[in-house]
Parts: sequence; C-alpha cells; structure tokens
Amino acid sequence: TNGDAPFTDLPLQMAASGFVAATVTDSVGNTSELSNCIAVVTDEATYTVDTNNDDSPDVCALGSCTLREAILAANGDSTASTIEFDLSDPVIDLASALPAITQPVTIDGTSQAPGTVSINGGLAGIADGFELAPGSGGSSVGELVLHDFNAGAGVRIHSSNNTVQGMTLFDMDDGIVVESGAGNLIGGSFAGGAGNRIWETVLSGIELDSAGPGNIVAGNTIGIGGEDQAAGGEFGIQVLATPGAVIGYGVGPDGLGTITGDGFDRANVVVGGNGEVGTGISIASGSSGTI
Repeated sequence: TNGDAPFTDLPLQMAASGFVAATVTDSVGNTSELSNCIAVVTDEATYTVDTNNDDSPDVCALGSCTLREAILAANGDSTASTIEFDLSDPVIDLASALPAITQPVTIDGTSQAPGTVSINGGLAGIADGFELAPGSGGSSVGELVLHDFNAGAGVRIHSSNNTVQGMTLFDMDDGIVVESGAGNLIGGSFAGGAGNRIWETVLSGIELDSAGPGNIVAGNTIGIGGEDQAAGGEFGIQVLATPGAVIGYGVGPDGLGTITGDGFDRANVVVGGNGEVGTGISIASGSSGTI
C-alpha cells in the first residue's frame, strides 16, 4: 500500500556517526523510494594497528592496518576515536612523515604494553613524530617510544587541551613543542610515572613557543637517557612568548620532575631566551637556569 510506515530496532553497524536512509522491498521484489535521512550517533571508533609496515596508505583493515592508515581513518571520523596496537614486531620504521592529526584521538601505547611500540623516524626526512594539528584538540598520546626525528620534534602541538604522557623521546631536534595551543598537559605526576623521558635533543627537551595560557609542564625527566647517552641540546625547558604557563606546579609532589644540566649548552629552564618573555608564568622552586 502507499503511505508511510515506521520502523525500529534494525541492526546497524557504522564506523562513525553519520546519516542513514532506508528502503522497503516486498515479497515480489518491488522496492520503495528512499526514506528521509536519519542522523545516527555511534560510540567512539577504535582502530588497531596490527602491522608495522609503512606502505602506501590504503584502508585500515583487520590484519593489515598500518599506523599511517589508522591516523587517516581517525581523521575521517566526526567524533573522537582511539588508536591501539597489536603488533608481533613492535618496531615501526617510517618511510615519510605521518599524516597530521586533525581530529581528537587517543593514541594508546598501553594497548600493546607500555613503552614497547617504537617508531623510528630515521628515514622519514624532515618530519615530526606526531603533529596535533588544528582540529585535534582533546587528543591524548602516551606510552610510545619515538626516536631519530632528526629534523623535527617527537610531538608538535597546534591545538588545545591535549595530554602527552609516558613518552620516551630521543635523537631529535626537539622533544615536545607546543605552538598555538592552550591548556595542554605535558607530563603529569612524577611519582605516578606520567612524565615523559626525553634526551639527546638538539634544541629543547620541551618548548612552549607562542602558545596560549594554561599549558602545564610537569613530572618529566629531561636529559637523562639510557646506555650512558649524553643529555645534549640547548635547553631542558624553554618558554617563549607564552603567557600563563605552569612549569612544575599543581600535579603532586616532585612536580617539576628531573632535569639534568649535564650537556645542556645554556640552561635547564629558561623563560624568554631569544624571544619575548611570557607573563604570569610559574616555575617550581629549585629550578636552575635563567628565569
């Protein structure tokens, strides 16, 4: 018969939120016109990196999802998503820079085992490890090893309210750089192991450069590596043209973490340096260097 009819409780699987329409087919094969579109909101999508290949990106499919493909899939979601790891060989050798992250995502290194997934940028050219680009605000990156990004940073942030914790970063220009973002947490509770471990940087272990207010840097271990590796670099923490930064406060005891002066060319903690001095910046007591 002609007319409208409601329908409910139809099984539906979607990778991300979107819109659906339906048709009805009768017993002899006659098909109705399309219904009106209905908005569907799904739970957060999860993408599992299960191969350490870095081939040309295709789709993130079970059994052949690379890190590059997982990032592209997450960027295509309209809601936040999660990237996990299930690798038989947890070493990923990048052939080029990873795509910038443009949507909120949690990159969860604990899904494999904390600190076992290692991402090598030695063949990636001029590249950052992870770039949290505009649109990625609210992301979290944690418990991964990044190394040999010799012309970039381990993590570069251009958005707000992100968390970077439990990372091991070495052999790169800068460890973590926050640019144009506010309210980011770099580290966390030193006693709880939330801080990042950073050594052998050319410039800074952590740098806030022209960022917004409310960025917190706390509980990190900078300049102390493994296997007798030197600290290197010019600065442990450098703050340039960034108002209202919080260095070592409000995240529990030992909030500043550990910064060694051995090997740094200039200072452990510097505010200003060659750039404009930020305002309203709090520095944990006992920090050496230029303030």
